[in-house]
Amino acid sequence: VMLKDMVPVGSFGTTFLQIGDTKLFVIEVVGNLSRFTGEEVKTFIESFIIEKFIDTLADYTSFEVYRQTEETSTKIRAQLRTNLDRFGLEIVDMRIEGVTIPDDYKNKLFYLQRGVTAEQLVGKEVAEKFAEAIRDTKGGGAALGAGFMAIPYALQGATQMMTAPGAALVQCSKCSMQVPRSSRFCPNCGNSMGTVSAGIKCSKCGTEIPAGSKFCPNCGEKI
Repeated sequence: VMLKDMVPVGSFGTTFLQIGDTKLFVIEVVGNLSRFTGEEVKTFIESFIIEKFIDTLADYTSFEVYRQTEETSTKIRAQLRTNLDRFGLEIVDMRIEGVTIPDDYKNKLFYLQRGVTAEQLVGKEVAEKFAEAIRDTKGGGAALGAGFMAIPYALQGATQMMTAPGAALVQCSKCSMQVPRSSRFCPNCGNSMGTVSAGIKCSKCGTEIPAGSKFCPNCGEKI
């Protein structure tokens, strides 16, 4: 299941049902859906519950599912109850007994739960890839050490970018990440920042002026 914060998870649990309205159950499941044998009815109910469970679980975040399993189970149980009422079925109990998250996403979840921002994670991943690239070269131990030293500096830079008072930030036109005005390229997507607004407008036509421009790109007025 792909969760609200784009973290894929697997889950397993137990659901206990009972028929609350026998007449409605026979009409809806046996009559309208033509499920006659016990195995057919069982397969239909299981498939229906799994489908609705996946749809409902997708509205939650990885933190809610992974760290607040009991609370999430209660909320999903209440939502599933409405879906099953139409078939004359009642949920006696439904519990999420376990959640599995891929190892690479567990690492991201660890940092996110401790207040690290998405931008800081990007900086950390860039530094790690940089270190890996150096390790694959012939730079030797000194170069490798420099690569690993780059990791805390990348995190520090990301922190300063997000928290420095009065920091001059602009938005990348491609991925919308906030980056320092002096950056030539976006650290998130690599987009050239050459067309970022310098924060001023043309005195003649009011057009936003790209950073580094000497003339207005719209009317040619000298800046």
